[in-house]
Amino acid sequence: SSGINAEYGGFVSSIVMAFVVNPVYASTSFGISVMLFVFIMFRTPGSSWGYISQALIFHQVRKYLLMLDARKDHVKFWRPSILFLCKNPRTCIPAISFLNDMKKGGLYVIGTNIVGDITEPGFVNRLDDLNMAWLNLVEILGVKAFVETTVDRDVRNGIQNLIMTAGLGGMTPNTVVLGFYDTSESKDFVKNPEGLPSRKQLFSRLKRHHSESSRNYIEKLPEIEDHSNESRMSTDSYVGVLKDVMALRKNLCVMRHFDKLVRPTSGCSVLFIDVWPLPPIPSSTYIEDDTTSMFLLQLSCILHMVGSWGGIRLRVMATSPTQQIGATEKVQLEGILKILRIEAHVQTVVLPQDYERLSEVEKYQSLNRTIRENSTNTVVTFMYLPRPPLDTDKNQDYLDKLTALSDNLPPTLLVSGLSKVTTTEL
Repeated sequence: SSGINAEYGGFVSSIVMAFVVNPVYASTSFGISVMLFVFIMFRTPGSSWGYISQALIFHQVRKYLLMLDARKDHVKFWRPSILFLCKNPRTCIPAISFLNDMKKGGLYVIGTNIVGDITEPGFVNRLDDLNMAWLNLVEILGVKAFVETTVDRDVRNGIQNLIMTAGLGGMTPNTVVLGFYDTSESKDFVKNPEGLPSRKQLFSRLKRHHSESSRNYIEKLPEIEDHSNESRMSTDSYVGVLKDVMALRKNLCVMRHFDKLVRPTSGCSVLFIDVWPLPPIPSSTYIEDDTTSMFLLQLSCILHMVGSWGGIRLRVMATSPTQQIGATEKVQLEGILKILRIEAHVQTVVLPQDYERLSEVEKYQSLNRTIRENSTNTVVTFMYLPRPPLDTDKNQDYLDKLTALSDNLPPTLLVSGLSKVTTTEL
């Protein structure tokens, strides 16, 4: 102990004396040393004998993760920490990139469940190849995400494990995102990267900066399965996953039409991020007391704050049965936005006169037509996700309603909030 103290004392004394003798030369020397250290750390070629920087990073990350105490969480410091349930990365690249923007400084975990058994011959080797393919793909796309994989013969059980185990210590996801349950044809964005955020060939960076082995790993990503495949999740399992997310007290988002996402570019016409914060079936709950409505506003605001989305206008759509009631709701919404310090334009949308007399399914269809009529220049739509039914016999009916609600819309995020994400208290 005394020897270590003496070493530290000598080290500090040497630094002090250097500045006493000649502050200019000492500052210059330290500056050059730091630049060389940074240059070597980030520009050094690959090494077969390891990287000391990884050991240092591991030590620091472990120390600070232990200091991150979940008991000290407060809504004032809330940020979206996302677990994206992705079955096949080939079809989800636009969604992966979009969620990387929406998480804005929060945790981002991409989770996938592999249907199978680790005792099968060769299964572990295939699993290792898949994990390497994921890691290379995440690096190529430039997203700040972790990848976690589970193996289970039952998809729903595997997803439950992902939700409960994703993250580490006090850094865990608070929002679960998954794709929509439909039978539309899936696009392979790895083979045909048209429509990707950069609109460049997916493998351009890979060919310039990565080895042949890395390219081979990317090519081992699973092929897109046919919808008639027996491993496809059933309707009951899918709705069951939605219920599991809510039972585990996570916020829930369902993505649809993100294969059509066209990211904004400079010089484009006036575009909008639309938020429909009211439920399809009107309720007596005040919007400021509705966790889902507040969660919708918060997510859209966070996306709007990201640099590449800042040029798009944020628009909050207030639905009402009459123009007079709509004017009152508009004033109320503007007041809420002002309190929350969200810069957005509030637009009143009058529902059809017979809306209240329609059946539940007809209300979803009518609202869908209203949204389509007001989405000419909309890039992304945030909508209220109705709660899934408790009765499993109504699962298919529930999905039919969601399909009717979101058909033929721009890229849509159906949202359900279970926890408080905003506060007006200092």
